Amino acid sequence: MRNKAHSEKTLLSIALECGINSKASFNRVFLKVSGQTPRDYGRSLK
Repeated sequence: MRNKAHSEKTLLSIALECGINSKASFNRVFLKVSGQTPRDYGRSLK
């Protein structure tokens, strides 16, 4: 289920609100957790 409060936000903006300090940090954490980059994840959804 999608959170309506976040439906208009980017993943990066949500990450920054949650305390991740930069895009590079977000990308590292995302890759570690998901096994793919945010870009690859987005492409897999299309």
